[in-house]
Amino acid sequence: MKGSSRPPLPPSPSPLHLSSNSERSNPTDRELGAVIPENTETQSEDVPAEVAVPESESARRSRMNAQRFRLRQFQRSLRLESQFTAIEAEIAVTATRVASARRAFALLREENISIRKSLSNRTRELKHKEAEQVALEEERDSLLQLHEEQNKEREAVAAADIPPMVGSG
Repeated sequence: MKGSSRPPLPPSPSPLHLSSNSERSNPTDRELGAVIPENTETQSEDVPAEVAVPESESARRSRMNAQRFRLRQFQRSLRLESQFTAIEAEIAVTATRVASARRAFALLREENISIRKSLSNRTRELKHKEAEQVALEEERDSLLQLHEEQNKEREAVAAADIPPMVGSG
């Protein structure tokens, strides 16, 4: 991620340590440029410094195992670095997706609020119109009843006012 710092990796083993030559896996002190005094307490007078002391089989195996171990450590650190880089890239892509999803969520939330308000208004209007319809139906029914009563009264008055028809002339 941007702004995050990784801890520095340990120094890589030198290529001399990683050579596949099983005869010489570690560089000698002379190859590394070290100054070795000719006469030390550990050297005897009769053995020259350049004469190699034969290495025991277990020491050779131990040295080879150590070399393979360092190589595996180095390969593992390379693999972990590449995995780290891949995960960082995935995090960057995912962060972009999350930000986009959050914007979409905010828009949908606003749309949802708007739809709820509209639905509430329409429901209120519907209830008002239903109440108006019920009131109008009641008024219609009372007017019909009043009309029928008036018709009955007119018929009764008309029947009482009409003389019977007796042969007219």
